[in-house]
Amino acid sequence: MNFHELLEKYKSNTATPEEIRMVEEELEKYESITEYYTDQMGENLNLDLLSETEESEIKNVKKHVNRKLRRNIFISILSILVLSAAVILIINQNYYDPNSGIPTDEYGFGQFMMDTMAFTEVHSPGYATNTAEAVRDGLGSYQIQIRQNHYFTGKESVFSGKIIRGEFLDSGNSLINFWHFPSANCFAFKEGTLVWQEASGVEYRQQPQDDIQYQADALKDLPKSSQVEAYFTFEKNLTLEEFNKLYLKWYGDEDHQLDITYAAVWTGTHRGATVGFQPGGGGNVYESVKEVEKNYPYLSLVDHNEELDKDPVGIWQTHFESLLSYLTDRQEFLQAMANVNNIGPWFYRDIQAYIKENGMRIYGILAQGSADQVLSFLEQENIDGFNVADVKLSILSH
Repeated sequence: MNFHELLEKYKSNTATPEEIRMVEEELEKYESITEYYTDQMGENLNLDLLSETEESEIKNVKKHVNRKLRRNIFISILSILVLSAAVILIINQNYYDPNSGIPTDEYGFGQFMMDTMAFTEVHSPGYATNTAEAVRDGLGSYQIQIRQNHYFTGKESVFSGKIIRGEFLDSGNSLINFWHFPSANCFAFKEGTLVWQEASGVEYRQQPQDDIQYQADALKDLPKSSQVEAYFTFEKNLTLEEFNKLYLKWYGDEDHQLDITYAAVWTGTHRGATVGFQPGGGGNVYESVKEVEKNYPYLSLVDHNEELDKDPVGIWQTHFESLLSYLTDRQEFLQAMANVNNIGPWFYRDIQAYIKENGMRIYGILAQGSADQVLSFLEQENIDGFNVADVKLSILSH
């Protein structure tokens, strides 16, 4: 049996173990010879000096060697790709993935949007999240874009940035633009984070009455068609029952109807961040929220109008406590997106403990309506802080 016949048996997997050993030894020998001549002489190997049998065997061996080399190269490349994919998977699993959890549906709703919706409602008076997406663009790296709607103007603000290995990279587009902090206004006075000092050295730890009067007088000069967004704080913190009476009073008055878009919850002083909720329950309906609400009841007030009408006090309290519990469980999101004030799970746990011990109270609101409606509220309610946030000349203004 010549080598050619042995080789055919080897290729057809019919060779004995001894024949396999003989063929592979010959192949290794011919491979070494081929590599040597390739290196030394390139394509100048003179096959004319060989016998027909030797020439035929060398050609067959070269074909086999070439196939083997191509197979080895393919296996090597495939191994590198598999290894690279495994490394990427391991790295991505070890760092914060904004999309891990609630699957993203056809409308773009998923874990990152749920996190952003909850955070925006708690910390950003007058705003709601429209969309939030995180697109992976590298190892543990995600390009994010968040669109938030401003209730008063109807305008959409777009915030974009990058999260790399669990940290937000601030490239001039500060996270403050995502938070929409209330400005240094009556909320900050009430919370104890703002002290106003005159040139004379006199300090105010409560908004001066002449500042309140100045803004009220300015509203009186506006056209009747003007619309106003304003912050108010109360002389005495309201229980949820008292707040509900106030809410129904102004919401149900056709002549002086005021839209309360945010209720600020009292959590003690000097916590460094406003917290509250949207009592009206505005927003979009997402099926995934219903699954989340099994663990966090009434996390979203959307689609719960009937329950709100029957028991607003109980629903508001459950809603706010669920928001706190939910954010407590979103440590990685907070680490990436709340590093302006270093807020973490501890922040919400402290508030939960405070509310459990002292009850849930409302110390201020953000509301919108006509200039006359805002002035009526200022005159009729026991207000100790007032700041105009925005004004537009007509309800049709954009």
